[in-house]
Formats: sequence, structure tokens, C-alpha cells
Amino acid sequence: MRTKHGRGAGGRRRDSGGGGRAPASRETAAAAEREPTARFERLHATAVALSAAITPAEVAATAVAHGAALGRTAACALAVQSGAGLSFAGRGSLRLDALDTRLAALGPDPRRQRGGVGAAAAEALLEHRGGLLRVEGGLDSEWLDAGAVAGSYDRAGLHAAGSEEAVLASGRIRIAPAVRVDKVGPFVGTSGKLGLSVALGGPVSIRASGGRTFRPPSFAELYLQQGLAQPNADLHPEKGTGADASLVVDGPLGVASVGGHATYYRDLIVWEPASFARLKPFNTGKALVSGLEAEAATAPLRTLAGLSVSAAYTWLFSQNLRGPDEIAGNDLPRRPRHRLYARTGIAPGRLAAHVEAHYVGRQWQDARNVIEVSPVLVWNVGAAVSLDRSRRLILQAEVRNALDDRTLQDPIGNPLPGRMVLVSLRAGAARAEVTP
Repeated sequence: MRTKHGRGAGGRRRDSGGGGRAPASRETAAAAEREPTARFERLHATAVALSAAITPAEVAATAVAHGAALGRTAACALAVQSGAGLSFAGRGSLRLDALDTRLAALGPDPRRQRGGVGAAAAEALLEHRGGLLRVEGGLDSEWLDAGAVAGSYDRAGLHAAGSEEAVLASGRIRIAPAVRVDKVGPFVGTSGKLGLSVALGGPVSIRASGGRTFRPPSFAELYLQQGLAQPNADLHPEKGTGADASLVVDGPLGVASVGGHATYYRDLIVWEPASFARLKPFNTGKALVSGLEAEAATAPLRTLAGLSVSAAYTWLFSQNLRGPDEIAGNDLPRRPRHRLYARTGIAPGRLAAHVEAHYVGRQWQDARNVIEVSPVLVWNVGAAVSLDRSRRLILQAEVRNALDDRTLQDPIGNPLPGRMVLVSLRAGAARAEVTP
């Protein structure tokens, strides 16, 4: 909560004015189930239609009424091999953005926001007889100037992480513990995980992991105005404790897996309808997210024109464990029970073609499960051809929403784009594969 000195949760408020910098996202390492957050942090009005059409299964409240965005990113990296299995690496990045949003319900004048994020990190890797040890640390700084009305904010972040991949029993058993500590503004927390993989024989193995997650609210969730997306400076970090396990078959014909997962969340951050038909993030208290997943993919069959088939299905059960009677026990917003992805393609020589389907089942916009989002089914097709014998020059074309279904909507209720045709030319010095 903001104090009389102008401080807000998650960041230090500065005197307004100055700027020329833009809001930017900060990717934290910890949380699952954060599709809406990641989408909001990157939202540009000029990219909404493309984002909705490319991955309708992942669209979660990413509409800006009117706006314009400009961004600039610079990055550099350095790696040093010191011998004896020890190596060091460092990287740095700087992003400057400008985001202007306009919502008719809030008046004709746009909201101008300038800010950015700078980050630097270093890591050390040690390959030893028993596995691989990795240690990493880094820092970053985010800032936002939203003018005299909304104010200006900044916050600094630090993190340190370590992980080990231990190989036992001649490679049949792999154990991977990992831990990470984050300090992001006033939020401090620890994430930890222990993974295990055991080869049962032949191509069959089992994989399992368990641990806890910590995710502070992002800078966008706290402060960034994004048209229909309204920030909430009173958010708390979300924490989760979960586990997953799967049975995997990985052989020369392809790979297949089936597994389950469950996570118990405290203060899970979800986006819900707010005033003026906008969306705002809130902490839900306690929630349970569990599900089953199955996926399979075949290796290209050269005797059948390079035929390949892949599919993935997710059944998700989410439940709000705290709240009044009309909320407790309901599904969490924007978490559909069913997701399905299927793709088949051929690649006879220098030619390739594919067709794919994306299906997302019914979901809800609100915690009361009153505002329904209808299921979505989108078909995409594509083709590619190598223009030279060395396959270094490839012409690709893709048609998204090939059936031109104009009834499709995203989780806010905004219409998704109709048929889209994209053409690209890919060139490279190395030999490129024409994939279906």
C-alpha cells in the first residue's frame, strides 16, 4: 500500500518527470501457471492480433483498446573456458520501451509511459566425474515513468542460484537438486526443486520432481497501465508447493510420455474483471492446480515421404480453496480443463508441408465462474521449399486460422483475427533442414 511518502508495494516511487524510458518485463524463474502474467508484460497494441492468432490456446486477456509501442533492446554475452571442466559466462542486457495506451472509457488522452530494465548476470559451470555443477548470480533494475498522474517507480532485484546434475549407476539414475534465492524490491523468497530420472530398461524411464516456487509480482502487474489491463500495487508474492511424475518412452521411432502434476498455491496471482470492463490482477489466497498430460511425437519416416505426427493433450483441474460460497470450490479464471495440439507433416526432399490443430476448452473470465469463454479450435497449414541444393535458402508460407472462423474469441471476449497468410524467407550459412 502506498504511504504518505509515495512508496508502493514492490517498488520505490520517484518524483515524476524525466524519462524517455519504457516499461519492461522482468522474467522471474519460479512460477508455473503464469501465462496471463507473461502475456501482459509483453503486450504491445500492434502485436495483439498476431499474438491471438498465432497461439490462441495461450491468449489470456491481452487486448489493448488503442495504443502504440516502441522498444529497443541491447544484449551482450561472454564465455570463457578455463580448462579442467570449468567455464565461466557473463551476460548483460538493456531494454528501453515507450508505451502509449488509450481507452475510450477513460477519456481521449493517451497514457504515456516510459521505462526500461537493465540486467547483468554471471555463471560458472563445473563438469566433474559425477555430473555438472552450476552456480549463477545476477542483478537487475526496472523503472517506469508514467507521468504526474500515475507517478514514477523503480525497483532493484538480486538473485543467486545453484544446481547440480548428478549421474549415478552408469547413467541410469540422474538426480538434479536446484535452489534459487530472489530479492525483488521488498520481496524476498526462495525456490527449490529436486528432480529424479531413472532408466527402467530400453527406451523406458520415469521422471519425477518436487519442490516449492516463489514468484514476486511483476513490475507490469504492479504499475503498468496497458489499456484493458489495470495494475494493482497491493499484490503479494505467490508461493507454491508441488510435484510431478511421468513415464517416458524415448526410442528410434519417436518419444511419448504420460504424467501428472499437482501444485498447491498461496496468494496465486490471477487476472479478473474490474471497473470499466478492464482486467486487474488479484491474489486468490489458496488454490490447487493439478492435471494429467500426454504427448507423443514420431521421428520422420523417410519411407513415407518423411511423414511425422505429434500430439499433446492436457487435462487441468483448478480449484479456488478460499473465499465466499460463490467462489470457493470454483475453477480458477483462464485455466481451461482441456487443451489439445496435433500436427502432421511430410517432407519429401526439398519440399515440406504440415497441418496442425489447436483446441482450448471452455474457461471462465471471473472467479465466480459466471462469464464464460467459449472453446476455441483453430486450424493452421503451411509449406516450405528449399530454393537451392545446399538447402541454405528456404521459402516458407503459413496460413493461420485457415478456415477463417470469425466467431473465435480470446478470454476477454475480443474477436480473434480471421485468416492470416505469412510468408518468410530463411537464409543461413549452414545447411538448413526443411521441416514439415
